Amino acid sequence: MFKYLFIGAVLLVSENTLAQQLSYSDPATAYMRLLLEKSGEGSYQQIGNFKVVGTSYLYGPKLTGDIYTTKERATNIQLSYNTYNQQVEAYQNNSEKPIIMKLADVDSFRLIAARNSDFKEDLLFVNANKIDASRKFFAQHVIAGKRFNLYKAYKSELGYVSTNYVQSELRQFDLSYEYYYSDSAKPGLKKLKVTPGGLKKEFNEIADITSFANDEELSTNPEYALGKIFVVLNNK
Repeated sequence: MFKYLFIGAVLLVSENTLAQQLSYSDPATAYMRLLLEKSGEGSYQQIGNFKVVGTSYLYGPKLTGDIYTTKERATNIQLSYNTYNQQVEAYQNNSEKPIIMKLADVDSFRLIAARNSDFKEDLLFVNANKIDASRKFFAQHVIAGKRFNLYKAYKSELGYVSTNYVQSELRQFDLSYEYYYSDSAKPGLKKLKVTPGGLKKEFNEIADITSFANDEELSTNPEYALGKIFVVLNNK
């Protein structure tokens, strides 16, 4: 078992918390879209033969956080989470040169929400490989329950720049995410198909979630809808 970072109390989603998420849109992908709109094509980084605009760092580089590695821990330092190569960069003692930590080196890390940050609550990421050896990414621990846990995995890929087809070498970082869950009664980490049919098929032996698997809500506010479903599942 690996060390969860400050996991503490069980984080079952309450109805009050869920109610505050009715207007949900993923803030990380929204941040990326805004960044691309602001930066345009003036600045880029070279990856192979491509000039890539945007950023692969979740919410940008150098965020305050805590990190637990396989050997030690560091708190209240600057961290950058690279969603393109699934690495964490740690800055210690005001150093300008980060320590590059690969997936295998890190158990978990937390990004701390600040007054002016684009995310409003601390984000805990765990090494999914420690849960399921076939998974090679970090996963945000969204909901912790007595049996079922919900995770969100971000990744960046190189996509075409829709406003510029002339420069064939130009690309942009496209951020996407997928949901996974773990079941304490079974090993592994399983990807969720976030559709009414997919969720009913996945959990029909555990509970009747028909009234919660609403197609419109899953499309416009997936985290809110999944939160309600996982409350039902963890109360069984």
